[in-house]
Amino acid sequence: MAIDHSGYMGTAPDLSGSLSKNRFRVELLWGIERLLTCLDKGLDSFAVVFDYRCDIELHLDDGYEFFQIKTSKADKFGVSWVTRKNKHGISIVGRLYELDDASSDGPIRLVIVGNRPFVAANNKRYDVPGEVLFSDLKDADKCKIEKAITEHNPEASPDLKKISYLLVAIDLGNPDHSLRGHLDKTYKAVMGCEPRKPGALYEALEGLARDCACNERMQSNYEDVINNKALTKDDIDDLFSKYADRENSEQDYILSWIKTQRPLRQNSLKLAYTEIISSPYLQQNRSIVKEAASFAIGLDDNLSEDEIIASTSDYLSSSCGIEVSNNMRQIYSAMALYSIVEGAYRE
Repeated sequence: MAIDHSGYMGTAPDLSGSLSKNRFRVELLWGIERLLTCLDKGLDSFAVVFDYRCDIELHLDDGYEFFQIKTSKADKFGVSWVTRKNKHGISIVGRLYELDDASSDGPIRLVIVGNRPFVAANNKRYDVPGEVLFSDLKDADKCKIEKAITEHNPEASPDLKKISYLLVAIDLGNPDHSLRGHLDKTYKAVMGCEPRKPGALYEALEGLARDCACNERMQSNYEDVINNKALTKDDIDDLFSKYADRENSEQDYILSWIKTQRPLRQNSLKLAYTEIISSPYLQQNRSIVKEAASFAIGLDDNLSEDEIIASTSDYLSSSCGIEVSNNMRQIYSAMALYSIVEGAYRE
């Protein structure tokens, strides 16, 4: 991320958690939907933060997008709804505009995401999926919204161009079905092949997002926010590569190399590989593989595959903790060599 994040980190996050299991799941799955949309757009750098300062946050190189998820059995949402105070005396727009402090870092969007049409002044009804900018509403509606914002944020100078309502096509009441289809379509577009186990891929992605959302600790710095509360483009690349149903995938490469090793070592290496790819610490794994690749790429190009892996594993012994076994170091080294051979390693 290229921008300074002091504005974003300057205010304590919302650590209250979701009000119900159903709402928590809706937020989680819509966050995955937003992540897939970023992949569809071909974004090279992004992070989706789950349930920290807002329900879902999209962090880009030059700014932020904050999404507050709302569902209801009512037939509509509207201006009175977003400006109405709850039992704590805070309106939806008033609370959302607290996040404007992050605009000192760069451009922001403040978006209320809902599953019902939005009704404005004169009963103008927005019932087609898409975004309604509050700056485009009638003056009477804009005054109500600005008043609700300043009542909760007295120092604010409301900029309604930043705030909008997004009516989504995804069924927020039962998002699993459409999300599985979206994941399958995005995976094919990104990887150029079918996922090896579509159901397992979906469960793995949801599990990673859930781990981020369930971490309710205060994060001490921005790097910790990204490491502990977010899924990044690199995280998704790593996950997708593990489920590629094509020749010469990382999994095929690693398992093929293991088969060339002494018979009594093969099982322990397979267990080490399983432990690594099942680990929730994607950032740590990627860091080790990148360090291994940066060392291996400088070795003598006359070395054999086994010699490169052995040398790289020895190198990692000085930087990895005692919890990383020799077998794991060898697997990390093989993963690094694969990234070099396939041209995926970037210095």
